[in-house]
Amino acid sequence: MRTWIALLVVLAVIAAALVFGLRLFDDGAVEIDPAGPPAGNDAPTPGGEPDDGEGSPVLRPTGTEPEAMPPLEAAPIREPLGILLLVGVPQRFNLLLAQQWDAHPEVTVASWAAPLPAGDHESAPTGEVLPGLLSAPPRGVTLDDERIDVVVVHDLDPSAIDRDFWLEVAGRVEDGRLGLLAVPGLTNGRKMLDHDVLSTLLPVAQAAAIEGQPVPGTFRSLASFVPTDAGLRHPASRLVSWPTWSRRIWGSRALLETPWGTKFCYPVEEVPAGASVLLDAKPADGEALPALIAGAPDKGRVLWFGGWDLGGRHAPGRPRIVEDWQTLVRNWATWLAGRVED
Repeated sequence: MRTWIALLVVLAVIAAALVFGLRLFDDGAVEIDPAGPPAGNDAPTPGGEPDDGEGSPVLRPTGTEPEAMPPLEAAPIREPLGILLLVGVPQRFNLLLAQQWDAHPEVTVASWAAPLPAGDHESAPTGEVLPGLLSAPPRGVTLDDERIDVVVVHDLDPSAIDRDFWLEVAGRVEDGRLGLLAVPGLTNGRKMLDHDVLSTLLPVAQAAAIEGQPVPGTFRSLASFVPTDAGLRHPASRLVSWPTWSRRIWGSRALLETPWGTKFCYPVEEVPAGASVLLDAKPADGEALPALIAGAPDKGRVLWFGGWDLGGRHAPGRPRIVEDWQTLVRNWATWLAGRVED
């Protein structure tokens, strides 16, 4: 009997030692999935920061980067945020932006689509489903009536809207009351750059003409988004607060089965003094082009996104990818609205 008791005691000691050893050598590291860990309340929160309840924790550096890949950071939107989306050529991307912003309970999207050319019915459905569609071109008072914090100009001929509106936009951007996101597209990008008022706000000093074959800015295969050193730290382009992890996560998005990237990027050749390139569009076999540019700080909060969209045509069908894009474009909006410090 005593022999059996002694044997049981020995086995218990061995089991306790094994458990202790496993805990001792378990560093908490996990396999890094190129798609990253799931966002949301179940995601780890390095640094002990609480979840903000919006689907992704808001993280802040604690001095030591986490060993495991942190989830994407979504800046919280706790107060109403108004966005005015102005569309010249209805496309999948401007509809995607509108839907992702409008899905947040504190975000309200108003939109206006320029009249389509006679006989153009292919793009019409997109304009019909934009949220908060205005029946007439916006005026200066629209910014107050709709409580607008951010204006988005997407492949729009600015002359479709009265010049006084652009003067009001320019004044508010310059004094910090309004943020501006410009997405040039293929059709009206040059008109945006040549407009006597809008052009003064855009962080582009020189761009190639969209003419000839091959069309400047087009890529034979999907060009990946590569963050610059400035982009790893800027609230509109960093994916997490730790620059090393932000670079790794951006790189991992190019390796997905349906990768992030673009087949066109407006061919910006020079940015003005004070502006910062945050993301480049880098093809596998060519030169990179500036994809996301932030204007000079003393010129107001302005972003230029020259990409055609954020991924290939199959990407919007992948919920996980769309969820990550939602984090990115909401961070554009929060920074432009002055809700996030640089």
